[in-house]
Parts: sequence; C-alpha cells; structure tokens
Amino acid sequence: MSRRSTDISIIIATHNAAQTLGRCLDSFLLCDSAMLEIIIKDAGSTDSTQAIAQSYAGRLPIRFVSKPDSGIYDAWNQALESGGGIEGAWVLFMGADDFICSAQRLAEVVAALRSLPDVIDYASLPVTLVNEQGFAIDTLFPSRNLEHDLPAGMPLPHQGLFHRSGLFASGRFDPKLRITGDYDFLCRTLTPSNLAYLDLPAPVCMSSGGVSGNLRGMARRNREVLRISKRFFPHSRCFVLWKRLVLSYVFLGLDSVCGSRFAAACADCYRKLSGKPPLWGTQQPLPATLRLPLHPLAANAEKLPMFSLLVATINRIEPLKELLESLRRQSVGADVFEVLIADQNPEGFLQALLDDYARYLHIQVVQVPNKGVSQARNALLAHARGQFVAFPDDDCSYEPNTLDQVQRIFDSHLHVHVIQGSWSAPGKACSATASPNALRTWISVFYRGETYVQFFRKEAVERIGEFDPVIGPGTGLPYGCGEDTDYLLRALKVGLTVLYAPAVHVRHKEVDVDAARRDTAKIRAYAIGRMYLLYKHKLPLWFQFSVIFYPLLRLFYEGVGAVPYRLVMFRARLKGFFLVRQHPVQKK
Repeated sequence: MSRRSTDISIIIATHNAAQTLGRCLDSFLLCDSAMLEIIIKDAGSTDSTQAIAQSYAGRLPIRFVSKPDSGIYDAWNQALESGGGIEGAWVLFMGADDFICSAQRLAEVVAALRSLPDVIDYASLPVTLVNEQGFAIDTLFPSRNLEHDLPAGMPLPHQGLFHRSGLFASGRFDPKLRITGDYDFLCRTLTPSNLAYLDLPAPVCMSSGGVSGNLRGMARRNREVLRISKRFFPHSRCFVLWKRLVLSYVFLGLDSVCGSRFAAACADCYRKLSGKPPLWGTQQPLPATLRLPLHPLAANAEKLPMFSLLVATINRIEPLKELLESLRRQSVGADVFEVLIADQNPEGFLQALLDDYARYLHIQVVQVPNKGVSQARNALLAHARGQFVAFPDDDCSYEPNTLDQVQRIFDSHLHVHVIQGSWSAPGKACSATASPNALRTWISVFYRGETYVQFFRKEAVERIGEFDPVIGPGTGLPYGCGEDTDYLLRALKVGLTVLYAPAVHVRHKEVDVDAARRDTAKIRAYAIGRMYLLYKHKLPLWFQFSVIFYPLLRLFYEGVGAVPYRLVMFRARLKGFFLVRQHPVQKK
C-alpha cells in the first residue's frame, strides 16, 4: 500500500446512486479536505452517478473507480486496492445514502484518532439512523459487552466503525457474503485489546433501508449472521439469533398474507414493545426545522445562548435563591444560558434578590399577572432564544452538571426531541441516575411528567406550542394540576421522541404528605385536573378507571391512617370523571 498522507479514506460503493450521492458528498464540503480522501467504487451505473461524482472533483479529493463487481464487499475490496492502495491511516465505509452529520464532528473524530496508540485497530462511535425524509429516528450505540454481544450479531454500527488501514494489508472482506461481510471481517480481526470507544457524538447519519433495511433483506441477514456466529462461536447459545430469524420469517409471512403495511405495523409494534422507535412503517411527518443535519454550535456562533431557562415564580424568595445559586454553579458556565423569570409578585418583591444574581447570570424579568403557572410560562416562550428550553420550578435546584448532561445527550441522540430527567429531594441519593436511558410512552409520562425535569429542543417547543392555560396551579379553575404531563403528552401526539435520561438530575423538595392529607381542597383540584387530562387526551377507558380506583388499591398496603386521604382522592377523581364530561372547559 502507498504511503499514508491523509487521516481517513472514505470508501463509498455505488450503483445507480444518483438520487442520494449528492447529499452524501455535500456533507463533506465544509470538512478539511487535507484530512480526507473519498474513493467512490461504482459498479457501472447507468444513471448520472459518475457525472455527479465528477462535479465534486474540484471541491473534494475524490477518486472515482468504475468496474464491475459481485456485490458491496467485492466493491470494498476493489476500492482498497485501486490506484496503488488507499492513502488514509484509517478507513470508513459508507453508503451513498449516508452522510456526515457535521464537519465539526468529523474533525473531532480525526483529532481523537490521531491520539490513539498503534495497537488500536478499531475505533467505534455511535451512528444516527435517519429515514427517507431526512429525520433522525434512532441512535445506534456500539456494544460495551462484546463477549456477550459479538456472537449475537454485528455489535458495532458499521458507519461509525473506523478501521486502521493496516488491517487490510493481508485481510479482505468475503465477497461471497451478501449482507454480513462486515460482521465476518470483524469476527476474524477483532481482539479484546485492539478496539477503542470514542466518547464523541455520532459523526455519520445512516439512512434506513438499503440491502438489509427491508423485511426480506432482514431475514437474509439473520440467516447469514447465524451461519457466521456458529463458525466463530461454536459453543455460544444462539437463542437471540434464532428468535430474530423466526420473527423475520413471521413478518415475511404476514407480508405475503396481509400485505406490507400490516407486516410493517406489526414489526414496528414489536420494536416499540422492545423500547425502540418505529422503523418499518410510515413516520408521522415533522416540520422541516427538525430535519438533519443539526449543528449544535449554531446558536453559539450567532452569540445566542445554548439554553433558555423559563421560571414562573410567585411568593418565593429563598427557594428561588437556591435555584439561582445552583445555576450560578453550572459547569457549562453562565454564558451558555439565559434565565427568564415570569414574576407574578407585587412590584419590587424580588428586586434585591435579582440584583444580587444579575452580576453572575443573564436574567430577564417579565412582569405578568397572577393567572396561573401555564400563562406565566407562555408569557416567557416568546422571549426564549436558546437552542434548548427548560422550565425549572422556582423551588427546585440543578446539580452542577445538569445542563452539561442535557447538552451531551441532545448532541449524542439527534433523534431525541425531549429529555425527561430524574429528581430526588435535596440531600438524598438518587438511585435512578444509574438506570439506563429509555424512550417514554404516554403511560410512563402520565405517571411521571414533572415540568422541572423536562428539557426541549427549541424546535420541539415551537412544534408543541403554548401550555394549556386552563390547567395547572393558580388558574382559579378546578383543574389544579397536569400542565406538565399535558405538555409531554402533546409532544408524543405530534410525533416527537421523549427520552428518559436519569443522568440528568434535578433536586426538588418532596411533598409534605401530612400537610397534603389535610388540604382537601388541593386534593380535589389535583384529582379533577388528572381526570381532565385523561378526558382531553382521550386515553383508554380502562386506563381512566385504573386511575380512579388506584387510591383504593393503595389502602391495602398503606394502612388505616391513609383512609381519609385516599377516600377524598378517590371521590374527587370519580367526581372529576363526570364533571369534565358535563361542563365544557371555560378559559379565564
């Protein structure tokens, strides 16, 4: 092979790829061309693939090779040998319908690759999965337990797997394999000590579809994976592989009998039950502002804050001071966020406190009438300039790394529009922070939907709209809670992805149970608010009745002391069930 003069050789196998190749090559235009070479191995396309590639020749370091091949792995082998060999120290294999998320991300990867020791042959990163419309629909993360996961199939997403070029000095992909040549090569060359995980966001967006991106191709892939796994791991139990193979044939059978739409819906239903986003069916359309690629630093480039923190406050000074103090101590630095305060207090009530913290934080105050927390937050939405938006309560506080964690998760999960964090009382440990991330459903957000742990992309807030002004504390209406849960339910309804990320942690005082039991008016307001929420979103009747009777079920393990409290709650929910149906909601 020739002397290495670039960092990465990008190999793209094409055949009649005119519809997608332009987007792929466009994504490299802002990259430093000195660190790249792009080898396009074409199988003799009859469309304008070659003309498109040649149109970029003056702007990108492209080498176009046209020669018949027997498939994608034969094409990769030919690309590795073309023109006397590759020039890059590392090799990345991409499809013509894949693209780079941003030049900055690729530059960060190159910097990390340069620092790796020579014994490392593989560097693995996540990959963002996008659909045909250009929307991110999932993030594929490399396995951290290869001993368990390698026998079960490809554990490292290929578009995020950088190969040191020395691997190909004597080794090649098996051209007889149609779909799993990358998995076969990995089984032959991966060792416990030659892989590094790069702790960076996904640099590549992989398009769904392709040779294994349909139900028939998935069945073929599962067959090949099973054969390879048996060859390299003869003592491994292949329960997972057999289950995948059987399921793929079940979905193929449904395709033949009931049609592709029904089969795709069943396959997506199985993915949802497994905690994964839908993949096979038609996705609900989203606004163009949520399309990829996203550029996380775009807001900073325009001197805008990364975060807008919208705080509605009334009759609180010390708790608000604790919140502002926690924001002052954020690891990201005060220049990264702005604090917008909807002040519902008499004029001057907060002046001394705000004057103290104006030296440390970017604070903007909007004086609003006391008409409830929802209307107060709505008054702030028009002033929010940040790329991410949050709604901290005036009696909560952030951990020093809360905003840093939010930014990291949004950057590494481009398919996520909303993050729901965890919380615990001040001074208490939170075991939830060690829990894995999980996608939220309408059931899970209904039970835990606190506003102060919600973080949104700005585009998601624009998609959802304002808070419902008739629900939540302070409205003077009987619906005394639910504005937070309502906002998440509306996010799910318009097709946004909500991720529970317990590493994003917030402190909030626990409810004083004894005081809550004595405040029967508040119990009734909260109960009726919950029933309004159920009715508004037309949640299933079985679920509504389970919410009504839940207080009675609690009595079995709470004891006699809880009877008055739970009975008041049960009666209020039962009353609310009929009330929200009999009387239309009147906005103030």
